[in-house]
Amino acid sequence: MKLNILGVTSAVLAFVSLALPWWEISYGGLPSSIFLWGWRHWDGNFMFDSRTLTPYVALGLIVVSGVLSMVASIRTTEKERILLGLAGIFSMLSVIVFAARMYDILSELPPSGWRAPGTSLSYYPSFGLWLSLIATVITLVAYKKFPKVK
Repeated sequence: MKLNILGVTSAVLAFVSLALPWWEISYGGLPSSIFLWGWRHWDGNFMFDSRTLTPYVALGLIVVSGVLSMVASIRTTEKERILLGLAGIFSMLSVIVFAARMYDILSELPPSGWRAPGTSLSYYPSFGLWLSLIATVITLVAYKKFPKVK
C-alpha cells in the first residue's frame, strides 16, 4: 500500500483549520474571532451564528474535504484519484462560502461616518482561513501528482 503524503497533509491541515479562527474583527480596540461555527468576543463569550446556515455549510464542506482527502490518500486507484479531486473542490467551496458570509457580516457593520469618533474598525483573515487555503492547494497538487491508473 502506497500512502499519498500530500493528501494526508492536506487532510490534517483541513482538520486543524477547524480549531482556529478564520477571521478577526476589531472594533474600537475590542477584538472578536470568527470561527466556522460562531464568534468569540473580546470578553470571552461565545456566540453561535443562528441567522444563517452558511457557516455550517462551510464547516461541512471542509470536514468532507478532509475525510475524502484522507480516504483517497490510503489507496491508489482511479476512484481515489477522483475522490482527491472532489476533496480539493469541496475545500475550495468552503472558503468561498465562508468568504461570502463574511462579506454579508462586514456589509452590516456601520459605515465610518456612523461610528463614534476615534473608534477604529479592522478586519482580516486569520490562521484558519489561510490554513484551509493551503490545504486546498496541497489537495489540488496531490490530485495532479496522483499516479494515473490504467
